[in-house]
Amino acid sequence: QYPGTNPSFSIKYVQGWQVKSQPDGVAIRDKDSSETVVIVAAQADVGGYVTSTDLPALKAEAGFKLVTQDTVKVGTSTYQHLLFHVTSPPDAVTGQQVPLVVDRYFVPGPAGLAIVTLSTPAGCDNLHAFLLLTKSFTCPCAT
Repeated sequence: QYPGTNPSFSIKYVQGWQVKSQPDGVAIRDKDSSETVVIVAAQADVGGYVTSTDLPALKAEAGFKLVTQDTVKVGTSTYQHLLFHVTSPPDAVTGQQVPLVVDRYFVPGPAGLAIVTLSTPAGCDNLHAFLLLTKSFTCPCAT
């Protein structure tokens, strides 16, 4: 588990993945897959934040294609959710890019909005693993 700070949170991740703390969260990666958690200011209207802030930023990413924008139930909570495709950044050695499938969950709370993003190469079936990772997320910022 990653024990984040400011605010503190934890999330399970795959053993052996590279963990890099960031001022607003954490990035956990292997060769092509990743999970990130970013904490932003609390939002009174999470759906409005997704539509007016997050989606416009995503549309600038290479290969962006929105698949679904919906709400999903994770455990006993319901979260705003995006499923989309993007192209990975170029590999530092080979320059190769791969198409990615990305699940993004918006976990609201009184101290902040946690944005949990899980990405994997297209064609990999990580749905059950991603649901387990998402269910493992705990944060006092979230309710």
